[in-house]
Amino acid sequence: MPAIHYNDEVKEQTISNFFKIALPILFPLYFFSHAYDWAIARGHVWLFLSIRLTLVPLIAVFYLAFKKRWNGPWYLGFIWTSAGIVAIHMTMMAAFADYSEIYLLSMLMTGCIFLMLFPLPGKQNLITGICILVPYSIYLVHQPLSTGVRLSIGFQALGMAFVFLTASAGLDRMRLRAFKQKTDLFVLATTDSLSGLKLRRYFFNRFIQELSLQFRKREDLFLSAVMIDIDSFKTINDRYGHQVGDRCIRHIGEIIQKSIRIYDVACRFGGEEFVVLFPGSN
Repeated sequence: MPAIHYNDEVKEQTISNFFKIALPILFPLYFFSHAYDWAIARGHVWLFLSIRLTLVPLIAVFYLAFKKRWNGPWYLGFIWTSAGIVAIHMTMMAAFADYSEIYLLSMLMTGCIFLMLFPLPGKQNLITGICILVPYSIYLVHQPLSTGVRLSIGFQALGMAFVFLTASAGLDRMRLRAFKQKTDLFVLATTDSLSGLKLRRYFFNRFIQELSLQFRKREDLFLSAVMIDIDSFKTINDRYGHQVGDRCIRHIGEIIQKSIRIYDVACRFGGEEFVVLFPGSN
C-alpha cells in the first residue's frame, strides 16, 4: 500500500481553500478594493489597477497546475509567490500614493490572511512571513521618517507577523493532529491486529481498483494473486495452545510482509489463510 504523506494533505487543503475561499471571495475583494484608490490616489488609479491585474497570470497558472495535477511542492510556490506579489503591489502603491500607510496596513492584513488561509508545515510559514515583510522592510528603509518612527512601525509589523505566524503554526498542528487521527483510523479499519496484514475487505477493494486500472490502460492484463495457508494449523493450536498459534500467524505475517514488493498487497484472508495481490505480474 502506498504511504500516505502529510504533504499531500496540505496540498489538498491548499487546493480546496483556493477554489472555495480565495478564488470566489478574496481575489474579487482584492480587485474591488481598487475603489479606495479613487479616494487615496486619484491620479494613479489606472496604474494601480494595472498593478493589481498582474496577479491574474499567477491565478491562471495555479488553475492550470491544478487541472494538470502537477506533482511535487508546486503549491508552496503559489503561496509564497502570491504573498510576495501582493506585498510588492501594496508597497509600490504606498510609494506612489506619497507613503500612504493604508496600503501598508492592507499589505500586512493580506499577508496575515494568507498565513491563516494557507498554513504550511513547520518552518515553511516563516518563508511566507519573509515574503510579506521583505518589501515592507525595504519600504521602511527608504521612507523619509525619523529613526524612532521607523522603528515603531517596524516593531508593529513584526508583532503582527509574529501573532499570525503563531496562529498559523497552531492551525498546522491542529491539521496534523487530525491527519494522524484519520490515518490511525484508516489503519485500524483495514489492518488485522494479529498478523499486521490487511483485511479481506481491503483486499477485494484493491483487487477491483487494480483490475479496473488494467482495463483502463487497455494493455495485456498482468495481475496475479497467491493464496497461502498454514498446514496442520489446528494441530498446532490443539497441541501447543492458541497463544502459540497466534505467534505462528504473526510470524508468517512478518515473513510475507518482508518478502513482497512495496506496492503488493498482503492480506489475512481468514483463520490461517493469507492472500497476496501482485499488480503488474503475470
